[in-house]
Amino acid sequence: MSGRAFGYTVSELGLILAFLFMVQMLRDRPAQATREDVVPIATFKSLERENDSLMAQVDSIRKHLRSPQLPSCVASKLVSGPLCSVTILGVDKFDVGDTSLTLTELQERYASELREAEKCECVHTIVARYAPELSTGAYDRALARLEGVFYVKRMGAVR
Repeated sequence: MSGRAFGYTVSELGLILAFLFMVQMLRDRPAQATREDVVPIATFKSLERENDSLMAQVDSIRKHLRSPQLPSCVASKLVSGPLCSVTILGVDKFDVGDTSLTLTELQERYASELREAEKCECVHTIVARYAPELSTGAYDRALARLEGVFYVKRMGAVR
């Protein structure tokens, strides 16, 4: 127990005291304004009015902005769950059920659902798994291609 006070070691207490002393010294030091920092009051008021005017313009424009990110169709309540589950077999090879499809074929297979999502301004979600033998590069490229069409819920390797 020797070398401790209030649950702290002597060196910890010394560090705390040094920090408190430094804070006190910096607090008492007067702030020095340079000539460039000083702005005449008339200029300040003019800039303040200009700033208020510009902020009002920004606020009026901001009201009409929408996020570029569309909601998922599940969040929009168009559907209750993911559109489908795919297994990534290659850069442009996806297994849906027992059928192997390219991205184009996948889009054709779910064309009506994708059109409905476009009308409702949402994006379908799919569940994606990958074949264990798939390389990381091929997985990344395939995932990027899928994410151009769907929101992808990544679920890891197929077991």
